[in-house]
Amino acid sequence: MGVTHGRVWISFILVKLLFTQTIIIQCHAAGVWPIASEKDSSSSSQNLTLVMGLPRSGSLALHQFFECNGLRSANYCCGNSKKTSFPCENPSSSVKTSTTTTTTITTCGDCVFQNMNAMRPAFQGCGNYQVFSQFDVESGDPFAWFLPQHYTLPLLYEHYPNATWILNTRETPERWATNVLHWYSVTSRILHSFGLEYHDYEGNITIGLKHGVTNQRLYRELDKGIERAHDPIAHQRRHAQLTMIYKQHSQKVKEFSRRFPSLKLVEINVDDPQAGVVLSQAFPSMGARCWHFDAAALDNDWQDFSFRL
Repeated sequence: MGVTHGRVWISFILVKLLFTQTIIIQCHAAGVWPIASEKDSSSSSQNLTLVMGLPRSGSLALHQFFECNGLRSANYCCGNSKKTSFPCENPSSSVKTSTTTTTTITTCGDCVFQNMNAMRPAFQGCGNYQVFSQFDVESGDPFAWFLPQHYTLPLLYEHYPNATWILNTRETPERWATNVLHWYSVTSRILHSFGLEYHDYEGNITIGLKHGVTNQRLYRELDKGIERAHDPIAHQRRHAQLTMIYKQHSQKVKEFSRRFPSLKLVEINVDDPQAGVVLSQAFPSMGARCWHFDAAALDNDWQDFSFRL
């Protein structure tokens, strides 16, 4: 990307997530971002702590660490909800979308998306929190994941230049990829968010049985589906793609924080037995005793999954 006379504008086309709109935001290549028309009026806006790791990287443990130490933290659900996963209870926070209308917000990711879509500070109206430990969210159309901690770094920096970013990672990218692959929906959404497909078929694939349905044909199609699901080559491809995504994300966050030294970056390996000590050193007023992370529970939660009628 060339630089002309030291002043070039870059167009960041954010992934079309949650809604059908495409957001186009102008950012200055030299790091001098345009001044927004609205500022975040939250008293803690300049001291926010943002957890920047990808999903399934221990954000809930970080949320619990900060809450245990007396900070106001939000994990997935914003407003006055006390929940940390879908569905969020009692939506009570609203974001102003025009001079006459408001939209009820239930998740932090939804709030962040709507704010960015309206060119407002990311966390404006999302709740009076000091820590946002999960502010990404699943999207319906496309079937993907809105990941501001990856795709909107300039916008997060623009309004919160003195924030603390926590880059939380698993022990290795490979371990994270193995964890994610236990969940079809998580794997598919994350791959779609990075422009990749879950299936990598050659030729035309017919979806559905529109006519001529027989038990024999139905069983044959089911067998084909099971065979595709257990394809070791496809599994290895997805594992490699997820590993690449994890590495690229970590590198992107690190490089961006180096470019803008007003940001404080804290790197934490959530699988490290000394993770609590590392956090207490990065946040001197926080006690390491509040850190608890059950790696086995996160890695094996798929085994406990069941449909409840």
